[in-house]
Amino acid sequence: MEATIVTTPALGARLQAAFADLARGQGDLAVVEEILRAAGQDGEASGAGLAEVVAGAFENARSSQRTTIGRLLRMQEEERRRLAAEIHDDAIQAISAAYMRMQLLGRKLSSPADRESCESLEGVLKGAVQRLRRLTFELRPVALDDTTLARALADYVGQVEFDASVAVRLVDGLSTQPSDQSRLVLYRVAQEVLTNVAKHAAASTVVVELSEDAAGFTLRIEDDAQGFSANQSGLGLRFVRERAEAIGGWCRVDSEPGSGTNVQVWVPRMPAAGQGVDEGGP
Repeated sequence: MEATIVTTPALGARLQAAFADLARGQGDLAVVEEILRAAGQDGEASGAGLAEVVAGAFENARSSQRTTIGRLLRMQEEERRRLAAEIHDDAIQAISAAYMRMQLLGRKLSSPADRESCESLEGVLKGAVQRLRRLTFELRPVALDDTTLARALADYVGQVEFDASVAVRLVDGLSTQPSDQSRLVLYRVAQEVLTNVAKHAAASTVVVELSEDAAGFTLRIEDDAQGFSANQSGLGLRFVRERAEAIGGWCRVDSEPGSGTNVQVWVPRMPAAGQGVDEGGP
């Protein structure tokens, strides 16, 4: 019986599909290993380079992964936008109406104790509205659609509940603006890092710096807080890293206990259709 000959290009296509399955969380490493062994045997017989087959399949799979994650990020942002609109148009409006009714009721009360109770409820309702407005801002800041990345970050810094002793300095070194997707990733990264600083870092100074080079854009956030060891980075920084890597960027975190933290995130300029991405290194 004559053996079936599988050409290297066909193995490359199988390898690409296997890598794509792994990227979606549906693959099996054993399948990849089997294809690599077959590709190695075929490469020896035909003179084709195994490295080229693997490199091409891996790059195509990585491109497919970025496309999939980018689509998921866009869907997530659309859901954030929808939720923000619903909170603004429904919950905030209803609570605001209740607040105004409580004010009117309070003016009609003659008992000091009743007026005090009414004023207390007014305070609760007013606080609820403020928290919901903050939530809608975090879900989808309008400034991100209408202005520069630096201005949107400045608006966010103004909204973050930093302690009065924390000084935040924003340095805008951008002469051009990132694409919508890159700008959104950098904004969400800054939001995550600054929220962590406000809640946990006990910093006195925070520097937020935007810069660019020929290949892409860099966001650097540095604080003088207590820092942490590498094994304490947690889910927040994993979120930051995944966001950056999803569009071909990278994240670097330098921190040690007692010496503050420096987070740098680089994202590429979005290329024209059909061009590749020139990735910088950390």
